[in-house]
Amino acid sequence: MSMLGYFRRRLVFKIGFVTLFAIALGFIGFSLWNSRQSARALQDETRESSQRLARGLIAGIENAMIGGNGILVSELIQSAQRAIPNVSI
Repeated sequence: MSMLGYFRRRLVFKIGFVTLFAIALGFIGFSLWNSRQSARALQDETRESSQRLARGLIAGIENAMIGGNGILVSELIQSAQRAIPNVSI
């Protein structure tokens, strides 16, 4: 008797196959959901981190401007532009 014939006749194999298929489908679904949640959390953390960096940079520039130190303001801006090339100030 071939394996396919065994599968056709035995209810235990059919139930086992359906059970394994359901478990595999559940793991795949959970993995997809988990990866999307992780990507979303990473995006949120990156956004918050960049906002904190921008607030710190702005505070430093404002402090130098209030102190009347134009050279320091210029150096801060140039340093920020070198360190973060994709950001315009």
